[in-house]
Amino acid sequence: MIGLVVLLFGAQTAAAPPAMPAPDPRGIALPVWTDRLQAKDWPFLSMDASRTVVLFAKAAPGRAGEPEEVWMRQEYKEAQTDPAVPAGVVAQPYKSERIVAHVDCARRVARRFRVYRYPENNLEGRPEVYGYEGVEWAAPDPESFDAAVLQAACLRS
Repeated sequence: MIGLVVLLFGAQTAAAPPAMPAPDPRGIALPVWTDRLQAKDWPFLSMDASRTVVLFAKAAPGRAGEPEEVWMRQEYKEAQTDPAVPAGVVAQPYKSERIVAHVDCARRVARRFRVYRYPENNLEGRPEVYGYEGVEWAAPDPESFDAAVLQAACLRS
C-alpha cells in the first residue's frame, strides 16, 4: 500500500533533467483544450484514450550507484482530486502534476518517488508535494503510462 506524506514546498530547487527521446506527436490530432498547454522543454509522450490528459516525460542519468530519475508530467483538461490523500489532509485540486520516479533499466523495473501537484496547467501555481513511502521496485503494467516512460528512458541506456 502506498502511503503518501504531505510535504508543502513553496519553490522547487532541483534543476530539470535533460530531455529523453519521445515518440513523434505528428499525426495526433490534439483537442482544442490543449492549445493552452506549453510544452516548454518537456517532450510529448502521448495522450490518454479519453483525450483529457496529455503526457510528457524526460529523464536524467543517475549518479554512480543511484537509480536513474525520470520526470513525468501530466496535464489535465479538468481539475483533479486524489482520493488516496490521507484522512484529515485537505488537498488542493490540480490540473498539472510532475511525478518523479526511479527506473532500473537493467532489471526493467521502476518505483515512484514524489509527486508535485499544481493548481494550474503548465506546472503553474504553488505545488503541493507528496512523497511515496515504502514503494518497492516493480515492473509496470505493460499497457500503462509508467511502462511507456520506462521504455523511453531505457532506450537511451
